Amino acid sequence: MVRNAFVAGCLATLACGNALAQADFPSKPIRLLVPFAAGSGADGSARVIAEQMQRTLGQSVLVDNRPGGSGAVAATGVKQAPADGYTMLVATNSPMSVNPVVSRTRATTR
Repeated sequence: MVRNAFVAGCLATLACGNALAQADFPSKPIRLLVPFAAGSGADGSARVIAEQMQRTLGQSVLVDNRPGGSGAVAATGVKQAPADGYTMLVATNSPMSVNPVVSRTRATTR
């Protein structure tokens, strides 16, 4: 039993070594998609957040306004982006909780 615990501890130590060898994040600019037009309240908030992120992370943060479809255009842009953490959505409740419930394009709606 002691031997098994020792082997498990060694394996856990090796797994941590692999995590430390990964590249630093972020290594390229980050995109914040905003589902509203430039000049809106959400856009202003996103620009303040982007500025703070740039200071903290030392990497460019780009605000990308994609209005339309009650936020669905921006949400789709994030969904289609690679899952690498470099594309984020500044969202309200519309694209995240309301649209999936009231959308007529769902297969279950008749």
